[in-house]
Amino acid sequence: MWIKPKKIEPPIFSFWDDLETSLYFMLQKRKGHGEAITLQSKVIGTLDTLWNTKPPPFRILLHSPKHEDYYYTIAVATRKEDILKDWQWLQTNINIDLKAEEVDKLDFIISKVSSLAIDSNVFVVDSSDDERKQFQVTCSKFIELFDLHPEEKLINYYLCSYQPKGYRLPRPGYLYLSVNFLCFYSYVLGSEIKLVERWTNVIDLDYTRTSISVISKSNQLLYFNSFLDASKPHTLMKQLSDIKIKELISENYAFEEDKELSRKKSKKPILPLTRDLNARAESEACRILFRLPATEKLDGSISAQLYTPYNRSQVSGRMFISQNYVCFDSKSPST
Repeated sequence: MWIKPKKIEPPIFSFWDDLETSLYFMLQKRKGHGEAITLQSKVIGTLDTLWNTKPPPFRILLHSPKHEDYYYTIAVATRKEDILKDWQWLQTNINIDLKAEEVDKLDFIISKVSSLAIDSNVFVVDSSDDERKQFQVTCSKFIELFDLHPEEKLINYYLCSYQPKGYRLPRPGYLYLSVNFLCFYSYVLGSEIKLVERWTNVIDLDYTRTSISVISKSNQLLYFNSFLDASKPHTLMKQLSDIKIKELISENYAFEEDKELSRKKSKKPILPLTRDLNARAESEACRILFRLPATEKLDGSISAQLYTPYNRSQVSGRMFISQNYVCFDSKSPST
């Protein structure tokens, strides 16, 4: 697919194999994609997985024969047949005036490819783009990697290790947590591990400071370790598991993203569905604390002081505001 031309540093060609070359274009394939035949390709595939870079395996570069440091990525693809279509289009439709200045030739190609990218509404995430755009790229890779439904929503992912049965050493990789699945992927020196488990099959979760244990319905133990802080992924896993249990118990309960919440601005850079789940947890805690109806949603809370007329004093605490209620809670002994 065509992308908005992105300038790159002179590439490390040991990471890529040239499939086709011409005066201004290079068609390349990433080493480590498909069958890992050589040790070098296995190492590259392992590094891509651990660094969570894993770029599309095929790409087309625009380069200048007169400028060694001039390289632009203009097309990428996950399938060879798709990138070959773009390559053939370039060979057929890009007619360069050989008498023109070098800069004019390159500008012509970039403007042509940019218009193609705009027509297809496809853009590449720059390093200067925010975390949310980068996460969208990871979501697309997640769907493709585990062959899930395109509507499956990734919540977050974490670098960790997994101890599979029959392996002496833990396997480094990424733990992916989506609305319906717990997934893990590891690629080390040509050996690939994929794990997909539905939340409805999870019956117990436990954790320590750096590890998480998951027990499934089949009494299978899934042990993940090497977390920097296991409490955060464990809390998220507990939330997602509880949501699926509620869906099984009640036919009227179903997880849907809060569209109203997504329209509100947040001071902190946080992923949309993570923000949604945090808001659900806070609303549930508020409903339990004040015994509010199950449909009540918390709009926010703030530190406040309540004036108590009976002793003419100020009591410090926290005020909670929901759709239909204003509540106050204080840990002060006087209340």
